[in-house]
Amino acid sequence: RELLGPPPGGAGARISHGAELSGLMSSSERDFSGGRRAQGARGFGLVEVLVALAVGAIALLGAAVVAVEGLRAGGAALRAAVATSLAADMAARIRANGRATPAYAGDGPGQDAGCSQPAATCTPAELSGDDWFQWLAAIEARLPRGAAGSVRLNQGDAGGAPCPCTVEVRWPEPGQAHNVGVRLVLP
Repeated sequence: RELLGPPPGGAGARISHGAELSGLMSSSERDFSGGRRAQGARGFGLVEVLVALAVGAIALLGAAVVAVEGLRAGGAALRAAVATSLAADMAARIRANGRATPAYAGDGPGQDAGCSQPAATCTPAELSGDDWFQWLAAIEARLPRGAAGSVRLNQGDAGGAPCPCTVEVRWPEPGQAHNVGVRLVLP
């Protein structure tokens, strides 16, 4: 329908009802950037938002699994490094008390003979028992419950030199069916 009448500022012009005037769009016809939206564009639907949230949640879950596995692997590596250090500690004790190497064979337990005291005078056999006691205490303190150590003599040297032996430290590792361990072979 058309309206007839003089427009403001001029005579005899015709204006259509509903004609679009520049700059007078309703807020539903504008997008957030101030420009004009395409016909039929309504923004994100609920389904799209839910799919995006699900994809994001799966990505975060994957990142959490990777982080947990990294922590687990780091813990296992730390325990292996501690066990290696403890095996090297017992190897150093055996070398320092070489005359009593056969006394180190076995699984302990040893006894606290006080040989670590500065004024202590211990026989090689007492020192080996004290070394066992100190070593097993360190294993118990630094590795998970159930950890153990052992020293096995390899074929002895007939020339009277200290016998070659194998020092082993074993501990239960989470997620493993059997104990894991570190073995150090002394020449």
